[in-house]
Amino acid sequence: MAIATLVELICNSDDEDTSRYAADSLGKIGKDNPVAIQALVELIRTSQDEDTRRQAAYSLGKISKDNPVAIQALVELIRTSQDEKNRRQAADSLGKIMKGQHFATAVSGLKDCLTSEIHENDFTLYHKCCLVLSDCAQNMTYPDFHQAWHTQPTNYPTPDNHPQNTDIPTLLKQLQPTDKTFPVSLNIRALEGETDTSAIAQELCTQLYQAIFPADADIPAIRNAPEFKRLIPQLKNRLQKQHIALILHSCPCEDALSAFTRKLADNQMGIHIAWITDTPLELPLTSFAVDGDDLFDAVQNWIGRI
Repeated sequence: MAIATLVELICNSDDEDTSRYAADSLGKIGKDNPVAIQALVELIRTSQDEDTRRQAAYSLGKISKDNPVAIQALVELIRTSQDEKNRRQAADSLGKIMKGQHFATAVSGLKDCLTSEIHENDFTLYHKCCLVLSDCAQNMTYPDFHQAWHTQPTNYPTPDNHPQNTDIPTLLKQLQPTDKTFPVSLNIRALEGETDTSAIAQELCTQLYQAIFPADADIPAIRNAPEFKRLIPQLKNRLQKQHIALILHSCPCEDALSAFTRKLADNQMGIHIAWITDTPLELPLTSFAVDGDDLFDAVQNWIGRI
């Protein structure tokens, strides 16, 4: 509830001091929380106050380890900001959160910071970017580093394994929310072979809460689809979104699971469900083939149409 309140302040307040203090607080309590991270990213992209943007960048460095959305936002801030302090803070935060993934995003985005002009006019930024790129080089193969160096920066994180879909969980974690819809990918491998409705309901509910609010220990006990659906208005309110898109993966779409999710999907209530499966599904469910071309783009476009 605290995180949701702080996010609401950031989204709705016209006072920069309030937004800045809220961003500072999120940096203390919002570790790995996707809602908090998204709010800070939006603050970086939309705030007209440089101090507020710098605080958001600092907070991202505290809570968003290996988060592709945060990494991309920090890279964009380094590349586009005219404020030296902001560029330095973004580079510092980037070095703290990039702990094992998404090196290519940093390489393609920061390569243009290694110029003689930046070396002469802002050596601190030049040095910080050198440290980040050095860490990337040590953790990437030469062909991958070379390709990233010669790739133009993008405005959103492109999965490294696209389109082969060799690591679907990592791929789906990079899905972006829209103004209306918040996507949540759920690895439901634990439900393989499960036929008990109450067990299915509770596992999906638990995973959903853990994905959206990892610090929230108060997960409701539910037994069926109607009880699950009663939670949706509260979840949408906390997320400040009109729709929630669940993307289920890593489990066969068996009869019991298919039947339960079909009861759960409700466009009017704002809960939409897609499966990553080769099993054909009928509305209201949506399916995407496991080895389909452009899986990431296909799912992201589906989210965008909701």
